[in-house]
Amino acid sequence: MTQIDQFESIFRAASKNQFEYQDWAVQKVLTISDGSREQTAAFEQLVQKFVSNAFETSPIQWNSCSGDDFSSVGELVEKVEQERPDLICSHRNLQIPADEFPYSLGVYIDVLTQATTFPVMLLPHRTRTGDGVPWHDESKTVIAITDHLDGDALIVNSAIKLTSEGGTLFLTHVEDEKSYLRFMNVIDKIAEIDSETAHEKIRRRLLLEPENFVASCQAEIARAELNLHVEPIVKMGNSLSDYREIVDSRQVDLVVMHTRDDDQQAMHGLAYPLTIELRETPMLLI
Repeated sequence: MTQIDQFESIFRAASKNQFEYQDWAVQKVLTISDGSREQTAAFEQLVQKFVSNAFETSPIQWNSCSGDDFSSVGELVEKVEQERPDLICSHRNLQIPADEFPYSLGVYIDVLTQATTFPVMLLPHRTRTGDGVPWHDESKTVIAITDHLDGDALIVNSAIKLTSEGGTLFLTHVEDEKSYLRFMNVIDKIAEIDSETAHEKIRRRLLLEPENFVASCQAEIARAELNLHVEPIVKMGNSLSDYREIVDSRQVDLVVMHTRDDDQQAMHGLAYPLTIELRETPMLLI
């Protein structure tokens, strides 16, 4: 390696993404349900209770769309585009039998998350709330999930907005260990590379960048005097099973994650399998 290459590597290693806090101004919310207008109003009240300790609900314009207001995906998308809400709140299995299709989001939710640009808060089906009891009392524990946490300010700011006062925000990054080991196996076969050093330094570098970003999130949240606790979870592992274990063991009230890429129509990365696995957990899909 030349001296110029060494300087360039040192410079790049010192460069860090810094989190910048920006409040998400939620001014209009659209609640969508497949029930009657009365059932949709009751569903909306549960939504308001769920988020009420995270932000003020009274200044927000709450509009609703019941099962009587649309009969096709096209009609629903048209209504959403007319409303242009800051946030959509709906439930799983919209307009399809939840008991018959427990492992499906349904075509309505698929389209809302992929063909529109509005964040969707996805909740368990409205018939699973029992006698007016919400899925969780509040969003006391929130987890932000992304396959590249470093520099993802959107996912963090969205998760902050939905974390209750005094709650805990878990910022997670699970590096795919299988992919890491596959690359290390290739490096082991290149005689010119010191395998032991490569294993140690590459593993550490992969985890260091999200760790540094979480530290900048903690510093910015403290500077903004936000009343919440940030807990980092940065590790190697198997993403799907690890995230499932984290959500269960931390008793997470809300999962926040991306569902779309600019260059693809299908649901982003781990989003679809996680939405299927975590059927009883509320989610914010961005």
